[in-house]
Amino acid sequence: MKLKSQAMLLLCGWYLMYPPRTTYSIKSHSIGSLRNTSAPLSRWTMLGSFDTAVECDKALVANGGGQESSRNEADLILQCIASDDPRLKEK
Repeated sequence: MKLKSQAMLLLCGWYLMYPPRTTYSIKSHSIGSLRNTSAPLSRWTMLGSFDTAVECDKALVANGGGQESSRNEADLILQCIASDDPRLKEK
């Protein structure tokens, strides 16, 4: 790996994030909300920030990321996102 590529990896941090809630309704009656996984990453909530992808993955697992037995709906859809991901700047 070139020195420049290694330096870029060191500058990149990682965010543990989850999507915003979106309310849904039937015939103008609000009946609940769901996590909107299709929302732009710029609207997701940061749960934590980490220096490496490994640290973020450990936090993801510690928070029940992706496991059916998770205590919290948000834990099921946590994602580790690189801090330089261009989707974080989308509006």
